[in-house]
Amino acid sequence: MASSLAFHRLKISTLTEDEVTETIQARSRPSPTRTVILQDVSAKVKLHTENHHGRDRGVVKSGTWSARFDLKKQQNYEARAEARKEENDRRKNYRPNSVDTSWLDNFDPKEYIVDPIKWNERGLYGDRLTSCLICWKGISPGSSVYACQLCPSMAHASCCEKAMQGLQPSPGGKKQSWWCSQCIEEIEVAEEGEAIKLENMITRKKEFEFSRKMQANFLMFIERKRFLRLLKGLKFLQAVIRRQQTQARFNKELMTTFRPFRIKAGYFQNLRDVKTEGDIKGNACCIMTIYRNVKNADLEEGERHIYRFDTCTRQTNVSGEWGESFPIASWDAQWDFIATVVDRDEAGRNDFLGQAIVNTGPYMKTAIMTHKKIQEIELDLGPLQTEPRDTSNKQAMRLDTLSNATKAFPGKLSVEIHLHSNITTKTGFLDEMLTQSLRGAKKKWWAVWLGSTLSLYSKKGDVRPKRKIELKANTPISLHKGQFIMISTMNEIMRFTHSNENEKKDWFHKITGKYLKTLQKGTEDYKKQCKRERMRAEKRRKMEEGKAPEEEEEEEEKEEGKEDGEASLGMGGAEDGGEEKEEEKEERENKRGVKFA
Repeated sequence: MASSLAFHRLKISTLTEDEVTETIQARSRPSPTRTVILQDVSAKVKLHTENHHGRDRGVVKSGTWSARFDLKKQQNYEARAEARKEENDRRKNYRPNSVDTSWLDNFDPKEYIVDPIKWNERGLYGDRLTSCLICWKGISPGSSVYACQLCPSMAHASCCEKAMQGLQPSPGGKKQSWWCSQCIEEIEVAEEGEAIKLENMITRKKEFEFSRKMQANFLMFIERKRFLRLLKGLKFLQAVIRRQQTQARFNKELMTTFRPFRIKAGYFQNLRDVKTEGDIKGNACCIMTIYRNVKNADLEEGERHIYRFDTCTRQTNVSGEWGESFPIASWDAQWDFIATVVDRDEAGRNDFLGQAIVNTGPYMKTAIMTHKKIQEIELDLGPLQTEPRDTSNKQAMRLDTLSNATKAFPGKLSVEIHLHSNITTKTGFLDEMLTQSLRGAKKKWWAVWLGSTLSLYSKKGDVRPKRKIELKANTPISLHKGQFIMISTMNEIMRFTHSNENEKKDWFHKITGKYLKTLQKGTEDYKKQCKRERMRAEKRRKMEEGKAPEEEEEEEEKEEGKEDGEASLGMGGAEDGGEEKEEEKEERENKRGVKFA
């Protein structure tokens, strides 16, 4: 009964917004126990750090201060670990405080309903009444009198029949008994009161369970929001790290991608001889050098000069134009361009007129990313920084007027980098099959396909190819059974393969020009489609202006006939020219049928 009274006095409190905010902040911060542990650990670490420098570095013996300190440190570590574990268990198994309602689980309504107590003959409630309960006349015991089994009341049988109060079965259902109207009414009122009381108790229990569930859901919602914020931050950091890693891999791949290109020496201006402080003799020459700028490569200074090209001398005053270009088979974006301008002398004494060094990596990457084939660079001449090397022995070239390096060099020159299209060129490794068997001996080449020439190099970055294969338009090239590329020339049959199937097919399509043909055909189809769209738009415009449709059909037929003539002239040698004509003719007939319909 005490537990039921406590349940009826239970009040479910609701949290205000400030209390909710304070609860969230308190749960986001370390608990008081955790704070005390952290403070204790910080103080002990500070103390031991201060005493660490005076500690003996010798052998630690048992029973010494160091051994006791290690033991104490281990004990503190285990205590802190146990405290952390208890704190984590308490947080994981958190439940809101509630009243014990377990007694309601085994609730039996019969305990709270008063069962009628039978009256015995010895008079539990005292002597029987001598008056009838209905007519209030005197009665005497007998068969014509009914006695209530629950109270001392008695009544005539005839009065009970008139009042329609007959015999009723006892609670056991075995004997016939008579209950007076007062007892029946009291029992019904008691049962109804107990039922209402039981219903109220069940309602309160449900309300309490709902409130506890709402509180648990609210705390779960707060924890979920906190977890989502943490998860969002972790995803953001993960995305940043992945972006940096992807960008680094992409930049590395972009820097190490080999492409064929050409270097062109353009114009030069304001060349001055710093020795005489006047005009030059008129034999201006530009020495262009490709310099490997990889810092971690173990190379000597002479080995870093990969390519060297000398322009012809221009017998002009201080300004002019060379306009010469030099091909480079394949190279990546990790190189510098060095342009050294000299005044040629017949006696071999070349006067130094200025030097310019530029890192061409950004220009190469811009050209590859934007598909811009020409990158023009304007350079300002300055003092000598890197001596140009001879092509044969890699020795430094002899130059005069180098003692005037502190003086200003006012000259300028322009350089252009021309990148070849990726559709018609390809660089990479190829395996030449020395026998017809796929498992036989192979020779690995660094191959460069440019124009109609397949150049084979021993390794990347070689200046001169070991072998050149000139392919004509009628040279038989086939992918023999999908296993290797077979090229048949007048003198020999060459077979090339690659360990990667996609690379092998890519090499075959590049050499046979399938990519270029597909691109050209797609371009032609797109131009035709655009022309048809313009014609339809023009037709709609003229129809809106009121022009006759017959004239429009005649004009359209003339335009289509002209277009077919151009296509037949341009694609006369193609194998599918007749098929394209038939398709266009069917398309025109379909259009006319739609118009007539």
